[in-house]
Amino acid sequence: MKRCLSAVFTFFLLSTTVGVLAAPVLGQGTWETTLQGRDLDGYNKADAFYDSVLHVTWLRDVSGNGVMNWIDAMACASLFEFANIAGWRLPTIIDKGFGGCNNQNQGGTDCGYNVLTPPSSEMAFLWYVTLANKAICTPGDSMCWPNFQQDWGLKNTGEFQNIKLAFSDNPGYGLYWYGTEVLSPGAFVQPYSWFFDFNQGRQSITIQSSLGLAMLVNDGDIGTPI
Repeated sequence: MKRCLSAVFTFFLLSTTVGVLAAPVLGQGTWETTLQGRDLDGYNKADAFYDSVLHVTWLRDVSGNGVMNWIDAMACASLFEFANIAGWRLPTIIDKGFGGCNNQNQGGTDCGYNVLTPPSSEMAFLWYVTLANKAICTPGDSMCWPNFQQDWGLKNTGEFQNIKLAFSDNPGYGLYWYGTEVLSPGAFVQPYSWFFDFNQGRQSITIQSSLGLAMLVNDGDIGTPI
């Protein structure tokens, strides 16, 4: 089983590798008011952000533990501690149960691009609403290629650090695991789980042996406001 890095080394390593091809975008989304900095270790810096809409606390370091399969990501989250604070988990999504995935380009319910973003789908809400990023496919247009949406992709990271986007030699980058298994696998033989693609704004499913990243979150408001 892959072990999580300690919080101290994780934050040190990632402080030199802030997000790729994206940055905080002032005035885009709600992040400047709804993501509130929290100090977890007493050093008067934002180690995490309390999300006042979802009522969870996101760890600022998005990818410090590297790529791993879903089983390892679940274990990693459950074992992780930051400044002796435990209780971390992977984000969750409510599986609507449409045979695993009713993929839609123009606006799916739980799977595809431009998915519905109630608080029950934590990463999609963060990506689409809080940070106001755009999917590669245009809402309402069933034909994605070649009608790509202008300014699609991860443009706004807020003040999160170490968001890893995909390159040809980095399998699993940009794909972040949900802590939710597929309820209706249908004809699938292997177990499947949900993920969110930070590259193109896609929410979908894949086999649990695939590689992805672990974005950690804790329930409620933890840490000291800064």
